[in-house]
Amino acid sequence: MTRRFWSLSLWLSLGVALLVTAYLLINTTFMFYDDEGYLLLTYKNFLSGARLYDDIFSQYGPWPYLYHQLVTTVLHQPLTHALGRDLTALHWVLCALLCGLITIRVTGRAAAATCATLITFGFLWQMNSEPSHPGSLISAMLAAIALAALILHGAARWNWLGAALGAMAALLVLTKINVGLLFVAGVGAGALRLTSWPERWRRPADILAAAGLLAVPWGLMGKKLDDPWVLNFAIQFTAGAAGLLWVTPPAHVGRPVPPRTWVVALGVFVLTTIAVSAAVCAQGTSLHSLLLTVLVNPLRQPASFMFGFTWLAETWPVAIACWLVTAWAGWDLRRLGAVSPGARYALIAFRVIALVVYIQNAGAWLTIYGVGRFIVFCLPLLPVFLVPLGPAGPDGEKSKSSAALWVALIALPQVLHAFPVAGSQMGWGTFLLLPVMVIGLSEAWLALARAWPATGRWVPRLGWLTLLLVAGWQFQLLAANGWQRYTTSKPLNLPGAEDVRLDGPARLALRVLTTNAAVHADMLFSRPGMFSYNQWSGVPTPTTQNATHWFWLLDRPAQDRIMEKLRQSPRSAIITNKALDDFLDRIKVPTASPLHTFIEENYKPLFDLNSFHFLVPLNSRAVPFDRIDLRGLEDAPAGGKNPALLRSNIVLNGEPAVIRLISAYAPWQTLADYTQAGARIYLEPITSQGDATGPAVQLPVHQAMHGLFRLTIFAAEAPKLGLPQGAALTVLAPDGTVLSESIF
Repeated sequence: MTRRFWSLSLWLSLGVALLVTAYLLINTTFMFYDDEGYLLLTYKNFLSGARLYDDIFSQYGPWPYLYHQLVTTVLHQPLTHALGRDLTALHWVLCALLCGLITIRVTGRAAAATCATLITFGFLWQMNSEPSHPGSLISAMLAAIALAALILHGAARWNWLGAALGAMAALLVLTKINVGLLFVAGVGAGALRLTSWPERWRRPADILAAAGLLAVPWGLMGKKLDDPWVLNFAIQFTAGAAGLLWVTPPAHVGRPVPPRTWVVALGVFVLTTIAVSAAVCAQGTSLHSLLLTVLVNPLRQPASFMFGFTWLAETWPVAIACWLVTAWAGWDLRRLGAVSPGARYALIAFRVIALVVYIQNAGAWLTIYGVGRFIVFCLPLLPVFLVPLGPAGPDGEKSKSSAALWVALIALPQVLHAFPVAGSQMGWGTFLLLPVMVIGLSEAWLALARAWPATGRWVPRLGWLTLLLVAGWQFQLLAANGWQRYTTSKPLNLPGAEDVRLDGPARLALRVLTTNAAVHADMLFSRPGMFSYNQWSGVPTPTTQNATHWFWLLDRPAQDRIMEKLRQSPRSAIITNKALDDFLDRIKVPTASPLHTFIEENYKPLFDLNSFHFLVPLNSRAVPFDRIDLRGLEDAPAGGKNPALLRSNIVLNGEPAVIRLISAYAPWQTLADYTQAGARIYLEPITSQGDATGPAVQLPVHQAMHGLFRLTIFAAEAPKLGLPQGAALTVLAPDGTVLSESIF
């Protein structure tokens, strides 16, 4: 009872600490390419009754949409940026905890499980950059099924194993087909190699498993093998898969799975596929559109958008060394039934060296450098960490080895998730290898303890202590970084994103763009698709056919419908981002399209903000809001001060009591308090074109004011500013509530 209590306390404490840290990190990040806004908008359009695929453009299968429908129904909460980020944080933490549970299931060591949990959490730091992306849900599903395969691998639970694998295969296929098929490839290889087929079938089954698994990258990447990073990827995967199969012969893992398991798996796969498809079709989706989106359209992506990672020069020497020791160990296993002492010490040395390199790069582990380095070395290292270091044991030990093999077979094909786009997919595709490697370290330390009976008992303790200290230090860095970012930034305070906190200029830019969208547009579009602004401003998109890279993802009829809607709306607006346009141009993503040309020919800039351009129709008389016009005054009084006029068009919904110029950065120093300084301050009601609709009134007014106003301040001294947009002219209510913020 006491041991169970402490074990439960450990996992609860870890879970709470990870969840708090994930919340801090994810709510202090916003990626301006805004995949988050695109995904949230497609989910919300589905929840509001639009037909998925027929009305709503999506690159993903129906399961994420039904999942979000289920969550919002159970919670009775609308889907917002806040809820989407909370779900992503939960997925992130689940991935880490499940990897820890996988580790403790195999090693029986709480220290190993804690290390695996913390290391996985740190490795998946990029989750904070992709809120609401199906990648976080996919990762949690993969970690869950890997643990389930360990738990259900047993004589009394074979049908449950088949049911779990079949259901998960269907859900993954119906989320992102490439991930689903990679999962099927790994499970298929496991089914062929671990099933107790009749004797005459076993060798053909082994050959088929090897051929199928080794062929996966060549079938997936066949049309892009002329690109060096793709060819290297295919070679490295093939060698890693061959090594995995070579070092897990039947003598060590056995063939415990009865054939009936796969009948159950196939049946559950079909039933789950039918159930999910029927659920989404019952809400209006046509079967034709469903099949087209899930099965056909994904084949277009590698041809239009591909972004790779860098293979280091050191990769090949390390890989060749790993291949040699893997070949040696596999030969020993087949010839002797166990690895020879020389091979055992070589394997231990490789595992320890990998640990040392990880420790040396512990800080970089929490950056794109760490993820990029892990993906180029994990494939040759996997079989090195998977080789059993002890002799072939009794049936119980074989069952344990074959159960652990499921984790490796599920994890290995997912590395190819990084093709064709190697962004956050690098982490999502490789994190499940981490518990396998922690398990391999545990076995290495135990092997050393057996080899050195007098002093070896200290090896596991020192090993886990070292790894715990490093993993704990990494977690402390993440937690401290999240807390520092959270406490030195202000809430965005936009609908559904009230507690998203960003640094000063970024936060102010989002607020200014959103305000102008709300004031000037009945219809809002963006290039590339950045749809958070639609949700914050409440302004709809022209159609529900929305995509990030709409210039190549949407066909001509879909673009024509958007153009027609924009033509029909005299109050429309477009937000563009030149930095993103330039990035797409650098990586040779085609952006030329009829809709792109239409925007260039029919819209003009209302204002520029950093790399953003806010565009309005050519005949629009709109004026910018929340932008400060600063002018010097010629009738300067004696005393050497430079009087100035500050003017900004603002939106008010409350009593304007205090007008201050406040620094955009913590600790948000007040640079000027115009109310206290006795400046003359006027508010004049205006239209969105800047035309006056009534007389100006001088502050203070002591009453709530609602609508559009021109704020004019005659200040005795011009503000002394450093960076542009380094300060905000802030209108505060009597209780300190921010009513408006304007930037230079």
